Amino acid sequence: MMPAEDNSTSCPLEALEADVLEALSAARIAPGDVATALATRASSYKGKAYQPPGNARPRQTKEGASAVKDAIQWLHKCEAAGELDKAGEGLRLAAEDHAVDVGGAGVASHRGGDDSRPEDRATRYGKWKGAVGECLWYGRATTGAQVVEDLIVDDGVRDRGHRICVFDQRWMAAAVRAGTHATFGTVVCIEFCVGYEDDSDAIAARQEKGPPPRVARTDISTQWDIGTCRGCAKVIRGGAVVEVPKLGKYHEACFLCSGCGTALAGDTRKKEENGYLFCNNCWVALYAPTCFVCGKKIDGDRVGTKASDGSVNYRHPACKPPKKGKPKKKRMGAKALANVYKAAGALPKIT
Repeated sequence: MMPAEDNSTSCPLEALEADVLEALSAARIAPGDVATALATRASSYKGKAYQPPGNARPRQTKEGASAVKDAIQWLHKCEAAGELDKAGEGLRLAAEDHAVDVGGAGVASHRGGDDSRPEDRATRYGKWKGAVGECLWYGRATTGAQVVEDLIVDDGVRDRGHRICVFDQRWMAAAVRAGTHATFGTVVCIEFCVGYEDDSDAIAARQEKGPPPRVARTDISTQWDIGTCRGCAKVIRGGAVVEVPKLGKYHEACFLCSGCGTALAGDTRKKEENGYLFCNNCWVALYAPTCFVCGKKIDGDRVGTKASDGSVNYRHPACKPPKKGKPKKKRMGAKALANVYKAAGALPKIT
């Protein structure tokens, strides 16, 4: 599942879980309604960047609008499936185990740190019947509908496995657990089943002890090959990423002013100097020219004056330079001159 990288404010996780389960049933019952919603989404791409409604920051995708259009065509041919019941506590705990595992490690994988698969985790706290399946979503969600739409679009997944899983006619129930994710912000783990019988003793033990200890992973990776963050020099495994032309990519958390450490995401006045980024205030203090008239730093428009040595002096547009040349001497009139002599005690004789 391609991680959703918008930076919206996340809703409470328990509310998100219920919202996702409701959105799954709604999509299965009326796939045509999802196609209608996705038609609006398809028009919100610029290249491979998707602009979510009401969100100032675009989300980078792998396929762009083509994945959305593919989903729309698929949905028009899709048969409606049945509504999903809320699965029992055992399957919910299995989903929680995996959310804690991948969330803490910051990875995107259906395989657990202990090498467990979805069917293995479903067996921990009960007995599944017929079949089980799993969908994982990563990002910062605002609604369950957004999560489900992302799974149906299935950007970057060649076989569209999540889309197919959502509409699998066999599923009768599902368990949803959401948790924090070290890389993407949130992980939503959805476990589907045909039938499931809880093991009350295993559930009681799990509730007392908590989730299994996380096993240290050696495969710390995601499906994204983005490169190295220019801020921290670490590999970017996903999450919110900022790219600056000619400089490179940054984790959003590393996209900071080199002077004061202020976050630069969304700052339209940030400036680059010698390969480093600065907020406007720091750049002005360090690099802005000084007005040769008033002696203050120039923040904004400036007027340049070329000196005889080829250098350029700058001033604020409102600061007027002194006039060049020697000041003209004012000629004194006869009356004024008489007053001067009178004050000196001697008047010239006029013949």
